[in-house]
Formats: sequence, structure tokens, C-alpha cells
Amino acid sequence: MTNLMITFFVIALVLVTFSSFAQKKVIEVQTTQTIDAPIHEVYDILRSFERFPEWSPFVVTE
Repeated sequence: MTNLMITFFVIALVLVTFSSFAQKKVIEVQTTQTIDAPIHEVYDILRSFERFPEWSPFVVTE
């Protein structure tokens, strides 16, 4: 019975250790910018998927 408990403890410890290392790192990017335009025009651009490359720094066009 003791060997079974030790085996279970070791397996649990390995699983917990592995899961903590396997978690993906979260990267948060935050910035602010004042836009001199009416809010409805800004939202129209932000909601338009086709215009996404115009304002997103994360889109690479070739």
C-alpha cells in the first residue's frame, strides 16, 4: 500500500510540474493613441476587416 501511495504521489508531482512548464506564456501589448476624428468614423475603420492592415502594426503585407 505504501509503494502505491508513493507511486501515486510521484506521478501527481510529475504531472503538476509538467503542466506548470507546459502552460503558454501570455504576452499583453497595450498602447494608447488620441485620434482626432469622430467616433463613428473610427469605429467604422476598426470594424472593417478589409481595412485592418491600415491601422494594425501586427499585419505584415508583402
